[in-house]
Amino acid sequence: MPINQKGIELIKHFEGLRLTGYIDPVGIPTIGYGHTGPEVRVGETISEAKADQILRADLEKFATGVRKKITVTVSNNAFAALVSFAFNTGLGSFGSSTLRKKLNAGDAKGASTEFLKWVKGTINGKKVTLPGLVRRRKAESKLFDTPDGVGSEITPAQPASGEAAQEYFYIVRPGDFFGDIAHRNGLSIEALLHLNPHIADHNLLFPGDMIRFVGAPPVDDETGPATDADAEPATTAMIEAPWYAKAKGELGTSEVKGKLHNNTRILDYHRSTNLNKKLAGRDETPWCSSFANWCVKGSGLKGTNSAMARSWMKWGKKLDTPREGCIVVFARPSAGPHSGHVGFFVKETAERIRVLGGNQSNQVKESYYGKDDLLGYRWPKGKPKAPATSPVIEPEEPVETGPADANDETIYFVQPGDTFQKIATRAGLTMGQLRAWNPQITNPNKIFPGDSILLVGTEMPTAEEPVMDVGGDTPWFDLAKGELGTTEQAGSVRNNPRILEYHASTTLPGNLARIDETAWCSSFVNWCISRVGLKGTNSARARSWQNWGRKLNDPIPGCIVVFSRPSAGPQSGHVAFYVSETATHIKVLGGNQSNQVKQSNYAKSRLIGYCWPSDMPSAGSSGGSGASAPVVRKVRPPFLSRLKLFRKRILSRN
Repeated sequence: MPINQKGIELIKHFEGLRLTGYIDPVGIPTIGYGHTGPEVRVGETISEAKADQILRADLEKFATGVRKKITVTVSNNAFAALVSFAFNTGLGSFGSSTLRKKLNAGDAKGASTEFLKWVKGTINGKKVTLPGLVRRRKAESKLFDTPDGVGSEITPAQPASGEAAQEYFYIVRPGDFFGDIAHRNGLSIEALLHLNPHIADHNLLFPGDMIRFVGAPPVDDETGPATDADAEPATTAMIEAPWYAKAKGELGTSEVKGKLHNNTRILDYHRSTNLNKKLAGRDETPWCSSFANWCVKGSGLKGTNSAMARSWMKWGKKLDTPREGCIVVFARPSAGPHSGHVGFFVKETAERIRVLGGNQSNQVKESYYGKDDLLGYRWPKGKPKAPATSPVIEPEEPVETGPADANDETIYFVQPGDTFQKIATRAGLTMGQLRAWNPQITNPNKIFPGDSILLVGTEMPTAEEPVMDVGGDTPWFDLAKGELGTTEQAGSVRNNPRILEYHASTTLPGNLARIDETAWCSSFVNWCISRVGLKGTNSARARSWQNWGRKLNDPIPGCIVVFSRPSAGPQSGHVAFYVSETATHIKVLGGNQSNQVKQSNYAKSRLIGYCWPSDMPSAGSSGGSGASAPVVRKVRPPFLSRLKLFRKRILSRN
C-alpha cells in the first residue's frame, strides 16, 4: 500500500525543504526533503516539484521495506506513521525494534507507545533527548492511532494531546551556531528559520539573540533538554523567563572608577530608558531599573522605559508568591519616600530575599534584601516574543572617485583612549571648530568608544606624516604576520581595539563592529589588504572572497584561501592566508582562529578555492627570466593622517 497524504505532509513538515544542495550537520550532501545519495551535489538547485518527485520515490522504497517487515493488516494512517518512522530511523532500526515486534504480535496499543521511546540523538558522543524527535514521535503515534476517514488533520507542530502549542525561547550563547542548535533539537535549518522569521541571516547569530521553539523546550546545551529531571532551576528559568537568562549573562558588569571613565555596557542599559543624555552618559547614574529594562526589552517585551525603580510597581501583573526570574521591587526608606530598588527574584529565606540585579554594590550581582522593604512581585502580561528586527542589509561597496573638495565630510569612530582634545589636535582643528560640526556632543569630556564624530576639511595645514614602505610580493601577508597573537578580550564589556580596527575595514553595522566577538576572519583579511593600498571586499562575510581577484589553480604563499564551514550552514565559511600544506590539510594564517590571529590547519575537504589580487602580479607570472621584481607598496596611513594630507593638497592648489 502507498503512503497516504497525511503521512507525506508529516514527513515534509519535519524534514524541511532545501532546494539547494548542502552539507547536513553530519557531513552528508543533502537536498530536497532530506534526500541523500551519490548523485547529490553541493550547490546544485532543484524545483519544488522535483523535490516532491524525489521524496515520493524515496518513500516508495521505504514503503516497500515496511510492507515486507510487517505481518499484520494495518490502516492507511498507521502504515503512513510506520513509513515516517522508518524514513527517519532507517529500515534496519525499524526491523529490529520492539515497535515492529509488538505490532506483529497483535499488540497495536503497545506498538503505539513504542514510538515515544525513539527520541534520543547523539550530541558530541552523548545520547540525549531531542525535542524535535519528541514532537515527531508524538505526531507519528497520533497518526498511527487515528482511524482512516477521521476528518481531523494531523498537526505535527502541536502537542499530541491537541492542546495549544507552548512557546519556548533559547538565548544564544558564545560559540553557538544556528545549524548546531537546529541539529541538536532534531530540526532542519529551514524548519527552525520558519519558526524565527526575525532572523534575517542565520549565519549572523550573536550571543543574546533569541530563538523560538514551539511544542517542546529546546536542548539548552550539550548535556540534554532543559526539561530533564536533573536540570538546574536556572536552566528552567532560561526557558520560562528569557529576560532572567539575559540578566545572568551580565553578572560581573561593574562601574568604572573615575568621573571621566564609564562602562559602555551600563550606558547601553541606560539607553533602554528615557534618561536624558547627561545622566545616560554616566555609569554612576542609578541603573537598577535601566538594567531591568534592558533585560526585559531584549527579550521582546515592553519595559517601563523609566529609570525609577518604583515604576515597576505598575508593570505587568501582580504575583502573590514569587517565581524564579520575576521582578521584585523594594522600598529604600533611607533615600526618600519615592526611592526604591528593582531586581530579579532568585530565592528567599525566612527574612530575606535574594535577587539578581544591577547597581548592587555598583555591579550586576546577587544580593540579599530584607522582606520588610518588599513592595511586590511582578510578572509580564503575555508571552515573550522574538525581537522583530529588520534584515541586515550590507551597504554597497564605496565607489572610488576623483579628488575630493575641501568640504568633504568623513565620520570618525571614537577609539578607546581617545579624548575630544586629542582628536581635534590630531586633525589640526580647534576644539571650537570640532564642537561646531558636532552639536550632538553636548559635553566634550563625555565621549565614548564607538561614538561618531564628523570631520570636515579646513584651512589649517598640518605636517605630513611619513608612510611605511612594505616590500615583497605579498605585502599584505607581511602585515598579517605582524598581527600574530592579537586576541579577543574576555568579557562582554571588553573589546580589543585592534580587532575593532579590523572591523572598521568592512561595512559591518556599528553595533556589530564594536564587538570583538563578532566573527572577524574576513575583517582581518580586508584590513591587511586595504592597508597596502589594494581593494578588498569590504564585507565581513568570509565567502565574499570567493569572487574576489583572480582565481589560482595552485596556491602561492600569502594568497587568500576560502574554506566552507558545514557545521554553521551552507553559506558560512572561513578566509585566511596560505602558509603551507600536507596531503590532507592546509596551514593558514588568519584572524578569529581560536579567537586570535594565529596559524591553524584546515582540512582540504573544506577548501573552496585560492585567489590573488587582480592588480598584483603573482610570483613568477611576469615571464622572462624567472621571478618577478619585488613589489613595493605604500602602507595606507590611518584615517586622520590621510585627512591631513588631503588638506595640504587642497591648500597647495589655492
